[in-house]
Amino acid sequence: MRKIHITLWDVEHGISMWIVTPIGHHHWFDLGKTSEFSPSQYVAHRYGVKSIDYLVISHPDKDHIEDLPNFMQAFGQPRVLRRNLSLPDEEFVGSGEADYQKYMLYLHHEFTGVIPEYKLPINPNYNGGIEYKQCCLTYGTFPDGSKLEGNNTSIVTFMLYQGVLFVCPGDIEPKGWTELWSQNSRDLQSIIAKAHTRLLVAPHHGRESGYSKEMMESIQPHVVFISDKWGASKTHYCYYEKPLGIKMADNQIICTSYDLI
Repeated sequence: MRKIHITLWDVEHGISMWIVTPIGHHHWFDLGKTSEFSPSQYVAHRYGVKSIDYLVISHPDKDHIEDLPNFMQAFGQPRVLRRNLSLPDEEFVGSGEADYQKYMLYLHHEFTGVIPEYKLPINPNYNGGIEYKQCCLTYGTFPDGSKLEGNNTSIVTFMLYQGVLFVCPGDIEPKGWTELWSQNSRDLQSIIAKAHTRLLVAPHHGRESGYSKEMMESIQPHVVFISDKWGASKTHYCYYEKPLGIKMADNQIICTSYDLI
């Protein structure tokens, strides 16, 4: 049986995740880094990876794209880039002073072509059998007229392979999750129902402000990964008591070539 390999790094505040699909494609989710460690440079030097087939930026905050200059130096442009296309340019560039902001805006405008469905990285027939469900809210306003921006525009990814589900919700907050679920519950319930094991990267680093009881009840994860430094900010107890929460060791890799099957 072919395996999927997932490497999830502690970058202290955010995540960086590298996936090798069952047929050897390279997928990458978010680009956090620390002052001392670049996941992109590590993979390029340690494993000799030359290019990335699929890059997902859940949302363009610093802790999700700071490693982008290193990524571009190591791999060049990804073959396919996924980001929330409803965001205005100022959301991608921020102050415009940092290199990672300039790279993000460049990539945002560079990727404008249409890819045939049979070559899409999220197509199970192309990626080796991984089923993806991805969704995000449109930048603007909630139905009640309040602002919908920032964390709540995060791309939420459900990735299923051989009954193991990995959920990466970016920094989506409770109100954002409620609205996202109301729009996509049928598709998300269908992929959740196929899983016998469910793993969740805690939204917004596991902080209390990002905790959604509705999300936890809908996914019912067996394992939760918390990416913030343990104790550096208030972590919601449900992430490590219901179910088993895993503290990511400071500045270290929590799982290298993690075999889910």
